[in-house]
Amino acid sequence: MGHENTILSQFIAIGLLCYGLYVFIHTFKTCKPIDLDNIELFKVHAVVEKQSTQQGVIKAKKETKPEAEYSELQLECLETLKFLGYKNKSERKFILHSIFNEHSPSCVQEFLSLASKKNC
Repeated sequence: MGHENTILSQFIAIGLLCYGLYVFIHTFKTCKPIDLDNIELFKVHAVVEKQSTQQGVIKAKKETKPEAEYSELQLECLETLKFLGYKNKSERKFILHSIFNEHSPSCVQEFLSLASKKNC
């Protein structure tokens, strides 16, 4: 604001230009040239060993998870609920477990009648 055309600001600008030119020339003289023919772009690591151990761990985790075992009647009841429009698998399992925990139905029809009474 009024200092743009002063002699001091011009001396500062010329001094910064001279200092930048000095640093550029000094760095250019002292640096080592880059050998573009022998640049190492990337390193190859042994990835196969890591993948095999990771796959073994993943398989071990999958094998340790116990699967819920259902009787034939329970599987038929699950399929019937799916056919009736219960799209959510966890909802079907919840209904199945709640009915079989409270009652012991002997056929699919009895299961359906208990489920319809519980939902109403």
